[in-house]
Amino acid sequence: MEEQRYGNVGQRLCSATNRAGEPCRAPAMRMQTVCRVHGGSSPQAKAAARRRLLELVDPAITQLTSELEQADLSKDRLKAIEMILDRTGFGKQMTVEVDDVRDMVADRIRSLRDTETES
Repeated sequence: MEEQRYGNVGQRLCSATNRAGEPCRAPAMRMQTVCRVHGGSSPQAKAAARRRLLELVDPAITQLTSELEQADLSKDRLKAIEMILDRTGFGKQMTVEVDDVRDMVADRIRSLRDTETES
């Protein structure tokens, strides 16, 4: 496995070489080791990068759960909870329609009244 090279501002550089045999100086694409010119934008390279990223999800959630259980500060626990909820689709962008809740409560009250009158 080749050693990773990094540019002046900390970005990972392409691991390929140019025609002169010198290392490419272009930044590597995200989650990849090569730049766009050296194959980083090919469909198979993008699919492989997506797979590598998905493989990190379960270990990240496991670590986040551990942090949630061990956090001393309430704000740290809340941040961990927020991150887990965001990852599972229950984050800040989720909306609940108030009218739906009102209808559910009204239906529940009606069903309770109906069971009381039957008794």
